[in-house]
Amino acid sequence: MVINLGGSVDTQLVQGAKEISRHKYHDPGTEVDRTTAVVGSSVGAVVDGVLTIFNKKQSLEAEHDKRVSEFQDIAAECHDKLANQNEPLPQKVVDAVEGEINRLQGEYEKVNVVGKGDSREKERARTKIMAELTRVTNQAISTRADFMKMGQSSGNWNTALIKKGDIDPIKSILNIDGMDKNDNISARFIDGKLTFTTSNYSTGGGLPAFQSIMGEAATQEDMEAWKSQTPEWEDKLAASYGAPISFTSNQMAKAIRTKNLDNDSMVLDGQMDFIKQGKNDGKNSNRNYFRNDDGSLDEYAYNETKAAFAGNIADEKQFQDMATRRMSKLGAPSFKMGLIKNMNIPIQVLDNMFIGEGGNRVHFADVFASMDSTGPNGEPDGFITAEDLVDYEGGQTDFEKNIDEIINALTDIEHPAFNFETSKDMLADYYTNFKMQAYEHKYYASGGKKTWEESEEKGEEIDDIT
Repeated sequence: MVINLGGSVDTQLVQGAKEISRHKYHDPGTEVDRTTAVVGSSVGAVVDGVLTIFNKKQSLEAEHDKRVSEFQDIAAECHDKLANQNEPLPQKVVDAVEGEINRLQGEYEKVNVVGKGDSREKERARTKIMAELTRVTNQAISTRADFMKMGQSSGNWNTALIKKGDIDPIKSILNIDGMDKNDNISARFIDGKLTFTTSNYSTGGGLPAFQSIMGEAATQEDMEAWKSQTPEWEDKLAASYGAPISFTSNQMAKAIRTKNLDNDSMVLDGQMDFIKQGKNDGKNSNRNYFRNDDGSLDEYAYNETKAAFAGNIADEKQFQDMATRRMSKLGAPSFKMGLIKNMNIPIQVLDNMFIGEGGNRVHFADVFASMDSTGPNGEPDGFITAEDLVDYEGGQTDFEKNIDEIINALTDIEHPAFNFETSKDMLADYYTNFKMQAYEHKYYASGGKKTWEESEEKGEEIDDIT
């Protein structure tokens, strides 16, 4: 696989494509006739399909951010009530703490023996119970602190790293005004930790609501068939849903990741430095820093700039923060979204994208042909279009899942095929390309010349004279 981000290409990815594909790529498991128009039509379809996936991902990202925004409002309100208005935690939390204290007091009474009946074993038990009582008090204090911390940081959340499945459950728990009235939320001590359990926290209907009824494997087509056979389907899908899930306050706080704004400053400062350099070089008729005399890319200058950027990415945690979200004030998609939009997969290496069971290669034509389903009456028509490759109804085709797998392997630090050095190099390539664009825009706007074009014009004049 080759990823082209406008700069140099990391050749390691060609060798890495096969390794990535073995983890999760979908094998159609069928042989088809490769002599049809499938092979030819798949070339353009890939381009159209990837662009359509990018637009679809942008829409899903906006929907995700909207849901997180509502979540942030709840968290900020929680912080205001606990910190500024000094409100107590909900009565359910108080009851859970008191219940645990009463339980421990009962245990203490059993071993609180004076005189001959006392023993070292009972003494150790009393010491342990007293330590547990202290821990119960600390749990209540830390729960309040975690709730306040989540609310205080709400304006700085990295929304891209907040899992979709965590938003509604945690939002329901942080709604401290409504907790005592919500029969779907409970608070109790589990394994010595104050734990919240919530259910039926989501609303809105659609496929997620249907899947809560029928299971996660249910598809859009299943839902449409079910609607036609279920007169009361609107009421059923309108009901709140969500399987029980439990969190401690510490687990909730860890699920909400915050931005490292130092990364934004680093990227923006580097961008501004090259804008200034471009203006200065153009104004003073200096040569274009990124170009050779013939107009080709100066690989040394580009790679030196790229290496300097990569050197500032210290570890996987920093990489993940930078790769998954937009950098402030840059006006560009996140690296992850940029990968989807700018991914060029040459036909000659498409075979490496699809590896079947046992590591055997599945020809890319077979894979695409198996997706050919948008002809008359849903039958194959011998042509692959974007409609074959992308599900517009909210689900995912195998092609989309494979693209997701490639992107995740390059951006998710927990993916089994993730390689920090490879992905760091690509991230540096992405932002170095923006630096070069910013530099050249300012360079030419400030009077810089494309000397190679002038040389070509002079050559043409000499040819005319002779």
